[in-house]
Amino acid sequence: QWNTLDAKFYMPTESDGTFPYPTRYTQMAALATAFEWGRIKGQASVLGYFVHEKVKRFEARPDKAVATPAFFLSYKPFHRQDLSVRAFYKRMFRMPTFNDLYYTDMGNAFLKPDEKVIIQPPVYHPFRLVPEGNRREVVYNPLIENADGSYSMDFENLEAVCDEKCRLLILSNPHNPAGILWDAESLRRLAAFCYSRGIIVVSDEIHCDMALWGLRHIPFATVSPEAAACSITFAAPSKTFNIAGVVSSYAIVSDPSLRDRFYSYLKANEYDDAPIFAPIATIAAYREGEEWRRQMLDYVEGNIESVISYCAANIPAIKPLRPQASFLVWIDCRGLALSHEELVELFVGKAGLALNDGAMFGAPGFMRLNVGCPRATLLTALERLRRAVNSLNDIE
Repeated sequence: QWNTLDAKFYMPTESDGTFPYPTRYTQMAALATAFEWGRIKGQASVLGYFVHEKVKRFEARPDKAVATPAFFLSYKPFHRQDLSVRAFYKRMFRMPTFNDLYYTDMGNAFLKPDEKVIIQPPVYHPFRLVPEGNRREVVYNPLIENADGSYSMDFENLEAVCDEKCRLLILSNPHNPAGILWDAESLRRLAAFCYSRGIIVVSDEIHCDMALWGLRHIPFATVSPEAAACSITFAAPSKTFNIAGVVSSYAIVSDPSLRDRFYSYLKANEYDDAPIFAPIATIAAYREGEEWRRQMLDYVEGNIESVISYCAANIPAIKPLRPQASFLVWIDCRGLALSHEELVELFVGKAGLALNDGAMFGAPGFMRLNVGCPRATLLTALERLRRAVNSLNDIE
């Protein structure tokens, strides 16, 4: 039951979509279910009463419904990833946010202080920042850039940079920011390498439900027995269904020994109790959201085509890479021959577009564009970028 009633509310963050998510009625129905869930689990008390009263009020006058604090936590404009919100959420629900659990606790659970993490840039920047912040050395195995702008894993270099202290490799699958759906052979080769050396692969598959153009995502753990034995897969409904504010994520651990080790760590640190809305929102998304997901992916594909065709016709020095998954487009701006600082000034200062710059991913000269928005907004942004680029040579 999804529609466009809330389409006027656009998300301010750079890595989530701005498409409308469930209507207020769907949200209230979920809250009613939360009340029943809480009552069954003995957690009704104040929360259950609060939700129950709001549901009754909504049913009586749906046009006058008042959002509960739970709505503000799940409504993205109020859920900035700043310290205050993160601290509040962890204090109230004893639940870590995405980056806290996925990267901080993985490192602390499986790595000794002198052990290392392997990443493959250009890649999602917390893969680097979080291990470094936890005093773990990061080892770089840069991806190979192919002639068509796509990327491949560099297995020769991986063998060269990996030593006995490397104990964790973080894989982005599908890849962020380039939108790569890794092929089965690359994943099998990576699994064989890591398994033989006792390296745990943390496969971040948060964009797995957003394969485009009729392509299919291949989960890392499925490609071989070695992959299943040495990996932990993380995913979430947040990117696909635009419910990041609920802070719902999950882990899939095939190997019993690895699973026990990881889950024991979560339990010991009281990270094993999800907020009550997380499982309910996740179940609702996967049970009821398939038609919406398919429509959203069709729209995203149209937006990607618009970016590619617009740049080819109007800004040929900027070359977008067609993603195989997600609503993130990796844009090669090296044809502008600008320094990193000049490129940021062009996008932010002149065009007024707050994109993620490639340097944070390990690739200066690139920008990451989120096309999960109304097409009119996207075309306006592209027109502003065209004017900014033309201003470099005083062209209009």
